[in-house]
Amino acid sequence: MPATAAASPPPSSADPGDALPPPAVPSLREALGVWARIGCLSFGGPAGQIALMHKELVEERRWIGEERFLHALNYCMLLPGPEAQQLATYVGWLMHRTLGGLIAGLLFVLPGALVMFGLSVLYVLWRDAPVVDAVFFGVKAAVLAVVLEAVIRIGRRALKNRVMVAIAAAAFVLIFVFKVPFPVIVLGAALFGWLGAKRRPELFRAGGHGASGAPRHIGVVDAMFARGELDHLRPSGARALKTLAIWTPVWLAPVGVLFALTGSSSVWSELGAFFSSMAMVTFGGAYAVLAYVAQAAVDTFGWMRPGEMVDGLGLAETTPGPLIMVTQFVGFLAAYRAPGGLDPRRRRARIAARHLGDVRALLPVDLPRRALCRGAALQRGAERSALGRDRGGRRGRGQSRSLVRASRAVSRADVAWLRAGPPGPRLARLARRAARRRRDGRDAAVRRRHDPDARRLRARRPRPRLALTPVPETPAMRRFPPERIVCLTEETVETLYLLGEEDRIVGVSGYAVRPPRVRREKPRVSAFTSADIPKILALKPDLVLAFSDLQAGIVADLVREGVAVHVFNHRDVAGILAMIRCVGALVGAGETAAELAETLEARLARVRAAAGSGRRPRVYFEEWDGPLISGIGWVSELVAVAGGDDVFPELAACAAARDRVVAPERVAAAAPDVILASWCGKKVVADRIAARPGWDAIPAVKAGRIHEIKSPLILQPGPAALTDGLDAILAALAG
Repeated sequence: MPATAAASPPPSSADPGDALPPPAVPSLREALGVWARIGCLSFGGPAGQIALMHKELVEERRWIGEERFLHALNYCMLLPGPEAQQLATYVGWLMHRTLGGLIAGLLFVLPGALVMFGLSVLYVLWRDAPVVDAVFFGVKAAVLAVVLEAVIRIGRRALKNRVMVAIAAAAFVLIFVFKVPFPVIVLGAALFGWLGAKRRPELFRAGGHGASGAPRHIGVVDAMFARGELDHLRPSGARALKTLAIWTPVWLAPVGVLFALTGSSSVWSELGAFFSSMAMVTFGGAYAVLAYVAQAAVDTFGWMRPGEMVDGLGLAETTPGPLIMVTQFVGFLAAYRAPGGLDPRRRRARIAARHLGDVRALLPVDLPRRALCRGAALQRGAERSALGRDRGGRRGRGQSRSLVRASRAVSRADVAWLRAGPPGPRLARLARRAARRRRDGRDAAVRRRHDPDARRLRARRPRPRLALTPVPETPAMRRFPPERIVCLTEETVETLYLLGEEDRIVGVSGYAVRPPRVRREKPRVSAFTSADIPKILALKPDLVLAFSDLQAGIVADLVREGVAVHVFNHRDVAGILAMIRCVGALVGAGETAAELAETLEARLARVRAAAGSGRRPRVYFEEWDGPLISGIGWVSELVAVAGGDDVFPELAACAAARDRVVAPERVAAAAPDVILASWCGKKVVADRIAARPGWDAIPAVKAGRIHEIKSPLILQPGPAALTDGLDAILAALAG
């Protein structure tokens, strides 16, 4: 921070003759411990953090005097960014120059950053777990109370007269009702205050923090200043230019690298550009800037949903450090949902989570043999001994008891480890264990290639006698029609409601929103590619309805637990109608389902006939923006029903999204008349689409015909797509 602006000494805190002598100048090592302590204890937002530093630095250690502390605080509040961290950086810089400032500033945020990272990982991986969901529910309510109290408290301090109240009210209306960008509001308020101070200075005079009634002491910094030891406080143009020359590249170089490597439309570049610009306009502390961050993250970029911003603030409130660290949560969620080539589903913990059911299935029966074979392959002495005693490893012959005992010990340890509790908190350790096993397997393969005894044993390794464990009672479907159904996707939920069979539903996907009352009536048990298996089992379902190969991992886990599962895998309109009839048949409502399907078919025919044979607009449907993914089969068909032509009909037949990726240049060459976009739950930003290089010549961009269709209407292969989704396409093509 450019602290030279605060270099001039404040008025003397006390008469030097009456003041206590200052303590000795702390060493850098002692200061490091104090700053680390402050960083770990800085809970409670800006007010609590400033109070903590006042107690530590002014009252107890007397590193800085009262007047200089308040003088520095006033200066820091004029700067963008968290004033508490800037105050710590300034005091550290006063005593130990640049190194001291860096230590103080970094230690103020480092503990909170580490905790926030861990909580963000917990949030995205286990958000749907019942315990975690309950925790966030409680934290969300408490955070709303904390924010409301902070607004009232800060408002009482800052809004001294009616003019200030009017400015605050106008700012609220502009950002909440008219969605005016936060920087515009801040600059407008500053301009209004500057003009007002010239006309009516008595209404725009800023009040100080006030003096405290506590005893005043001369601090270490004050004494150093009096002795002339703070040469770095003197303003210097050369030093200011040197500082800018060093730290400006440090600040902006990572952003430039992101733009160069990932392009201007990637989430990494968007995050870098947004937060770099935000750093220059975040005046007024964390609470003032939260509205700006929420507006950009939810409405402008579509990185997160509105409720998640409150969750992020709750995490920031429960961690040390400045509240502005909620931006770390925002960036984490944005990159997690649009990772590009760094897909988090490929990470080791996700792989372990996805294959947890495989490990559970192997442990009771197959693991003893696997452990024995691995142990025999890695220990050549044991191999030779086993070869001599077992005589080829045929059934009925003697076995190496030591090896069998070792294999049983391994299997029992693994079974006890998995049965000790729910698998969620143990996934990281499971991933590490799986990695070690893969590494051991590679080592064994190398030894088999180079050790003749190991090669000979490969065909003659001992086989332990296996004790089959009894299969526990499972919740397989034994009633027809099924009375307890769990739906892992939203289209089957809507279908059952339309059939009047909603009482059979005992659990739904977290994305189920149709009809709206489903959010109030049914518990959520899954996302799309993840599910709370224990919660599903606790509901004792007769049948689980799933969709597509993307839920194959969930289906495998449920099947291993003995649950009856029916998986739909349709990608076109005919498949949607067949799904409706199939669901009806499964619940004994075949006639009602047939009537519903026939009604939808008749409506499609009427819409197709009304579209006529006139000029058909060329339509590009964008399912995702990074990389660009074109529309799936039923979307392409509905575009044709509405009277348009899909510009990529050959890709619509591809089931996998990776097979429907298109280059931006290919879209520009297709010259669509209308662009429809639905970014899988993320808000579509038409300006970002229009700003893509080379797209300014596309007819749809020239005419401003870029339309968003909400994902629940068009991207679920169910009744919604054939009704409200089709209506949205008709409205866009008619506009």
